[in-house]
Amino acid sequence: MMATGLVLIALSGIGLDAPVRGRVVQAPLSLESLLRSIASPLADVVTNYGDVKDLTSENEQLRSDNERLNAEIARLREDATQRQQLERLLDVKNSLKDQTFVTAKVFARDPSNLRQVIAISRARATGSRSVCPW
Repeated sequence: MMATGLVLIALSGIGLDAPVRGRVVQAPLSLESLLRSIASPLADVVTNYGDVKDLTSENEQLRSDNERLNAEIARLREDATQRQQLERLLDVKNSLKDQTFVTAKVFARDPSNLRQVIAISRARATGSRSVCPW
């Protein structure tokens, strides 16, 4: 080891140490570059793990919100349809002022297109149901 040092000193004295110095300096730089290329992806994984976990949680929350909002939209559309039907019924009632109207619920309908029969439920004193053919 001592001999190598003396040779380097001697070579530097006469200006011939440039090739040796270049290799001595280049070796640690190559090793550093290799270690950096190995460690950098690992560091990114460790650093980004928390971000991925947060994004996963946020994504789940957004999906839940999306489902809730879609259900709310469906309910509001159903409400709007029902309101339009009630407005049409009110228009019919107002156009037939001399008629008496009672409310009833339709609980069955004939699936055939050949007959128009519905079963309605209308409270009477006896609580019975009536069938009304149309």
